[in-house]
Amino acid sequence: MTQKQKPRFEKKTEEQIWKENRERISEIALQHPECNGIPIFHFDGQYAFLSNFEPSPILVDGYSFENGEAAFQGFKDMTRIDDFATLRPSKAKQLGRQVTLRSDWESIKSDVMYKVVFAKFSQNEHLKKKLLETGDRLLVEGNWWNDKIWGIAGNKGENRLGEILMRVRKELKK
Repeated sequence: MTQKQKPRFEKKTEEQIWKENRERISEIALQHPECNGIPIFHFDGQYAFLSNFEPSPILVDGYSFENGEAAFQGFKDMTRIDDFATLRPSKAKQLGRQVTLRSDWESIKSDVMYKVVFAKFSQNEHLKKKLLETGDRLLVEGNWWNDKIWGIAGNKGENRLGEILMRVRKELKK
């Protein structure tokens, strides 16, 4: 593999993701005694609406985007944020890897993700309804692309996206 090539991750089934991550999901569940029911641990299929790749027009800090992924990636470089407005999620993610990160990105990225997720569910009534219908279930972004910051993979990860989704759900219940 050359230096520029990235390892390819094979797409996995929900069952495979569960088997590989059940210990970490159990650890996360212990941190959330308020959660009930079967955890939602894969944002695909009927739970694809939890993903930032779900089409969901949003307005964040005066900027319009077609989906949460485009918004999140756009805020990485304010000089190019308008380039992300109409991008599909996969293109936004790709471009987001090429921009020059703003100097404060590491310290603000979780706050940006919160703003994006809150905008998505507060500005799209049908998505808000679906999020609230998850009740008190634990939300864990188990994934096959090895994201251990926003989700979990290989039985490791911070699950920041899941944590933000549960926080937004709690706030929207009020």
